[in-house]
Amino acid sequence: MKEQQYVQDLNLIDTIFIKGLRRAKPPIIPDEDDLEQFIHDVFGNIHELRQCNQRLLDVMLVRQREQGPIIQRIGDIFLNAAAEFRTLYPIYVGNLPVAEKRIKEEAEVNAEFRRFLEQSARADARGLDMKHFIYRPSEHLQKYPVLLEAIFKETAEGNPDADYLLEAEQAIRNLSSVAQLLTFQSAMGRGPTGKWEWHDVVPKEVRNSMSKQETKRQAIIWELIKTEMVYVKDLETIETLFIRPLRESEIIPRDRLPAFLHDVFHNFAELHGHHRRMLDSLFEIQKEEHPTIRSITAPVFDAALNWRDAYLEYIPHYPIAAFRIDDEMANNPSFKAFIEQCIRHPDSRRLDLKAFINRPIPRLLRYELLLKSILEASPPNHEDQEAIPQVLEVIKDLGKATEPGVQAAKQKVELWRYHADLIFKPGEMVDMDLLNENRTLIYTESAQARQEWKMKLEEAKGLRSVVQEANKVFEIETLSVDTFLVPSLHHTATAPSWNEEGMFTGKVTCSVPFSKLSVLDIVRSESHTSNQATADGRGLVAIGCAEGVWIGLRHDSKSMRRVLHLKQVTQCAMLEDFGIFLVLADKSLFAYHIEALVPSNPPSPNTSRAPQKLNGNRDVQFFSVGTIGGRTLVIYMKKKGIESVFRVLEPVVERITEKAKVPGGFGRFAAFGSSRSEWFRVFKDFFLPSEAYDLYFLKAKIAICCSKGFEVMDLSDFKSVTIPQREDPRLQAWNKRLESCIPLGMFRSSENEFLLCYNGTEFGMYVDRHGDPSRAVLTVEWEGTAERVACHPPYIMLFDPRFIEIRHIETGRLAQIIPGDDVRCLWDGRGGSAPPILTPGPDGWQEGGAQDARVHAAMRAEEAP
Repeated sequence: MKEQQYVQDLNLIDTIFIKGLRRAKPPIIPDEDDLEQFIHDVFGNIHELRQCNQRLLDVMLVRQREQGPIIQRIGDIFLNAAAEFRTLYPIYVGNLPVAEKRIKEEAEVNAEFRRFLEQSARADARGLDMKHFIYRPSEHLQKYPVLLEAIFKETAEGNPDADYLLEAEQAIRNLSSVAQLLTFQSAMGRGPTGKWEWHDVVPKEVRNSMSKQETKRQAIIWELIKTEMVYVKDLETIETLFIRPLRESEIIPRDRLPAFLHDVFHNFAELHGHHRRMLDSLFEIQKEEHPTIRSITAPVFDAALNWRDAYLEYIPHYPIAAFRIDDEMANNPSFKAFIEQCIRHPDSRRLDLKAFINRPIPRLLRYELLLKSILEASPPNHEDQEAIPQVLEVIKDLGKATEPGVQAAKQKVELWRYHADLIFKPGEMVDMDLLNENRTLIYTESAQARQEWKMKLEEAKGLRSVVQEANKVFEIETLSVDTFLVPSLHHTATAPSWNEEGMFTGKVTCSVPFSKLSVLDIVRSESHTSNQATADGRGLVAIGCAEGVWIGLRHDSKSMRRVLHLKQVTQCAMLEDFGIFLVLADKSLFAYHIEALVPSNPPSPNTSRAPQKLNGNRDVQFFSVGTIGGRTLVIYMKKKGIESVFRVLEPVVERITEKAKVPGGFGRFAAFGSSRSEWFRVFKDFFLPSEAYDLYFLKAKIAICCSKGFEVMDLSDFKSVTIPQREDPRLQAWNKRLESCIPLGMFRSSENEFLLCYNGTEFGMYVDRHGDPSRAVLTVEWEGTAERVACHPPYIMLFDPRFIEIRHIETGRLAQIIPGDDVRCLWDGRGGSAPPILTPGPDGWQEGGAQDARVHAAMRAEEAP
């Protein structure tokens, strides 16, 4: 008998699965409470079903013994059984979606449970899995009406069992319909059963007995209940998928978690309570009146009156919640990864957290649309014709009441966004109090108000400009405005692109001021006599360009003349004590007698006019001039693979003043001669296993700006140390920035402290004489992107193509901004006539120091209209 096989399968569920889980050693589900909850969720009231069907089987066997082999009546047995089934089967069948979900979830995370399922199927379950067995009651219940109908057709007319059979068949069919409805309700909008529509669960004959208008009305009522199920499930998912894992983890630090949960989820639990109660009321109506529901307006109206305060609090808070989520996503990688993981969870339906917390807002609008559709489909005299408009009025009024709060929250969030977008330099944070609860964002809507604001802002800018002009620390002194010209991008017939000599100068790249010495003065320099008073009293300046070198009087731009026809001049310097002019052009380093370039009157007869090339191939990247231990040195660098190779040269006075063996022509037409004495001797050679960018002479050592940082080296033994030490724990937060930037310069900020200047990440760092961090706030952040840096005590000057940024070297305070276009540093005080920078005393740098210019710059002049 099929009933016997069915009861045996119910017994197998108990013996193989339920008892198997409880008796397993070691436990398959370790926590005993979790195990019992799992058994309850999966198997529900299976024991009651087994007892019920065992009683049915016993009665059938007794009837078989009494009336066999020909059984006269069976309908009465099933009619009695149907009454008992009604309290058990709908509950069990309705729970099947939950049971299937729990089995799937446990199998995904519990390897022991998966092994248990496989072993059970092979051993005692006839090769069938747990899912097959838990669905047996639902399948068997659907077979009863088919069997009873078949028996009725074979029952002779007039047999008293026929009426019992028909009544039992109808009772069990109704029971299947109720079970199907409960299955739909328990799915809560998830899975295939949660997608059922009204016509999927209503027999065709019932649908055909209704009018089209009533069919439409019932389908809309079903849609309202169905979407309410999805909405309530989403509110529950907020707790299970987001809040609970956040509380049980360290994704958000414990000290910030309560505030975050409050700001993001606010009073969502209050909304869930209102809608859960409304949904339970709708379920009761559905179970009592299905498939034809008269009205669901009463529970919706009651809920709308009760949830008003909760929505008035929740909806205006949404902009704040959305901002908190965005802010946490941007600043907390763990939270971002958590949200991405949640999106992949089946319960999320591929929605992110913001979509979930936004659900209550469009839900109110959905009520309006559904209730209006129900109203349109209701008969003229139906009670909903009067009740639904009242519900709609309450919901519309709620929407309007939330608008001021939403606007205020948006303005608050805008202030917070401004606060988050503000970028302050470390140590220069300005508290604008934008997070104060009393701060609001005010919009000016009229043109007149905006114009008034504009005038006030312009007035404030004007006053600020006056203050800045009064407090500026540097004046600009012009060297030349009409000699050095580059073709304009907007060239016109009236805009000159050539200087007065008809020569194209090209881009200005470098300069150096100097005072010219006569040959007699050069000889005297052996005893280091002062050179401030020159032989002919002229203060000169040399300016290097892409097309050569120009020299002229320092305060007379009309006197500029080209003295060297060299291409791609990038650097120049003057050794005044030796009368030697150095120039780096096209990666070749040349030395010239200044007398050959700017002859005295009368010309000196002992001066060589032929230049000397100080390097071999065209491979010099840069050079630097300075003094260590009383020696004047020239150091140039050339690249060899990834290494930087340095040669240290020392000028030799005797060779420089030696009478030239081969007379030459004028400087601008000079050529390299083969008969000449060497003006420099090789002092040292060394290399650095990294890329070098510049070299500074310190008091007794040199500092090489390289890719590793600042390499401070003693030339006597080539011992060096790299600063700052990136292994220092105090620099841990700065290592990433230090790796991505290029050192620009190293200057004394006080007697025992240096300021290291970088570009790339635009900052300076204070270190002591050992290269260790020397301040609590150890950096100064530049306003611009520094490409060069120069020191003019007590200030440093940072060159951005748009402006010159001037800061006090000791305090880092911004002192002045000099705007310009295509701004470049031409001379930073090295290799010229500027006096050496002294070491600051115990009291630091003193204001009102030397007034002589020690920095040259170039910027693009405004084009003629």
